[in-house]
Amino acid sequence: MLFAVLMSASFCFAETQWPVERVLGTGRGISQGQMYDPSDVAVDSRGYAYVLEAYNGRIQVFSPDGSSTAVYGSTGNDDPGQLDSPDSIALKEVNENLTEIAVADTSNHRVQLFWINASQTNWTVFGEHLYGDYKPSSHIYLDHPRGVDLDASGNLYVSDTGDNRVNVFRNGSWLAVPKAENRSEINGNLTSEGVIQSPVGVAVEGGKVYIVESGADRIRGLYVNGSEFLSYGGPGSDRGQFNNPGAVALDHQGHLFVADTGNNRVEVFTTEGKYVASYGSGNCSIAIKSHPSYALGQFCNPRGLDVWNSTLFVVDSGNHRVQVINLTYMPASSCIMLGDNEPCGKVEVGEIISFIGQWAAGNASVSDVLRLIIAWASG
Repeated sequence: MLFAVLMSASFCFAETQWPVERVLGTGRGISQGQMYDPSDVAVDSRGYAYVLEAYNGRIQVFSPDGSSTAVYGSTGNDDPGQLDSPDSIALKEVNENLTEIAVADTSNHRVQLFWINASQTNWTVFGEHLYGDYKPSSHIYLDHPRGVDLDASGNLYVSDTGDNRVNVFRNGSWLAVPKAENRSEINGNLTSEGVIQSPVGVAVEGGKVYIVESGADRIRGLYVNGSEFLSYGGPGSDRGQFNNPGAVALDHQGHLFVADTGNNRVEVFTTEGKYVASYGSGNCSIAIKSHPSYALGQFCNPRGLDVWNSTLFVVDSGNHRVQVINLTYMPASSCIMLGDNEPCGKVEVGEIISFIGQWAAGNASVSDVLRLIIAWASG
């Protein structure tokens, strides 16, 4: 009877429903409090969100109550603090009085380092675009860098999209431009999957580097030494597939969040590559641009994200807002590994019962339940 009920159900992939706590941004525009083409977000330990805006060329800071408290930067391509289509932001809190920020200044082919303390703010710039074949080793060249992250030691990781590599700049003084001799790179050329294809988002934890490959619609996990520990994805809209993914973020419970930009959703996996959940659907209505509280849980080209205290911040770029989502319930991961229809290990009856409950609540895919039943029945 149970099997018949399951067989009669739809085989679509279940979408997890999490409540949206609040929205950052008062609508599309250039005034403080408004946003125009936001591209990424980084959240500090107090819950303040640093939102990077590509069109406005600035960083706008929002307090936990949703109000805009500060704006840094402006559009331009010359002086430090001027940004042209910036794509990614990362921050590190040195102490309660000093915050260090890295910004991928994409169309200026450089990275800007920015630090804020109690009395002043400072910017410094490094990187330049390569023209021709002359490439002295003393210079740092970047080609449309789109992703940045900082590890616990302060090492800086930069997705050099046009050069198909991730640059690693070993920790130095933030008061000086990083030196070329302190740079190494991760390019994937020593792995079975080959060279990284147009890397965009990057996230680092415990010596592992998670890379969004927009050129292959997949996630790659590489160690700093270049060896590979994870690879999954592929073009499409089913579970575990991507359409021009833009960013990746990690939480402290072993989850990996991917902004699946072209599919207007966020997909969640374990850091071992098991599928957990999908959230969101597409809505690019013009009404949202002036009424950002409309159509919550729906996205238009989500590009950046960050996780803070079981709260997910999603940059809803095409709708010119950031949605703050409460991760009140995180489904258990599927026993099906991505890219493989076989269960991982022996299937227990308790696991089947758990997944039936999750399916009934709309938090698991019926196809996973069926696969587990078949695997259990076959021994």
